[in-house]
Amino acid sequence: MGSWSWFRLCLNIQTKPIVVPGIDITLDLGFQFALLISAMLGYIHFLQKYWEKNQEKLRLSETFLDFSFWDIPRLKQPLLLIPIVIAFAIFIQVSIKSPWLITIFGGISLSIIIFIATRFYFYLSPNRKYVLLAEQWGKDVEWQEKWSRRIKKQLELKEAVLERDLYDAGMPEGESSRVEIILALHKYFERHEFDEDLVFLRANQLEYTHPLHKYDSYEWVLMPRKNLDVR
Repeated sequence: MGSWSWFRLCLNIQTKPIVVPGIDITLDLGFQFALLISAMLGYIHFLQKYWEKNQEKLRLSETFLDFSFWDIPRLKQPLLLIPIVIAFAIFIQVSIKSPWLITIFGGISLSIIIFIATRFYFYLSPNRKYVLLAEQWGKDVEWQEKWSRRIKKQLELKEAVLERDLYDAGMPEGESSRVEIILALHKYFERHEFDEDLVFLRANQLEYTHPLHKYDSYEWVLMPRKNLDVR
């Protein structure tokens, strides 16, 4: 907090230019603004180290970006906001004296607001639960093996595996099931794309003459590459 007090004292409204004692440098508005930017870069470095040290212990977000624009605005660690509030007040005090500085400060502030709004929109979205489910399934080896066997069996019986084929295998219909099926197909494709020479695309991307082509269908299809030419 001492460094911020020094900035408040040094950058306070003055009737004459501020001069650093013993150094022949006048702290004009541009130099003051640069000092503030440097101080904020140092604070960002502190936040990064804080997140790395406490991420697991305090159950912080898994990425520094989410920690900065999701955890901190939600007051998960409210004391970390104190330097930001002080810096914001000083930025306004310095920038308001110059049109181009206020423009730069406004642009920086707008970018930060957009980043925060984007994180809040993502985390508060109704689809967020499906993202969490996908992350959970993707780390589950047993889940991957179960779906791998099911998809492999379908490929042995048919020229291609469609989403609906896996519903027929006993999956209840619904958005959660659809997300699970698409993820399972994607994971199988990732693991066996080259050794089984697979393609993974939507039905409307197939050739018009292909029996599985559907112009208005976004259903995912997994098949051996050789079956792309089936007529």
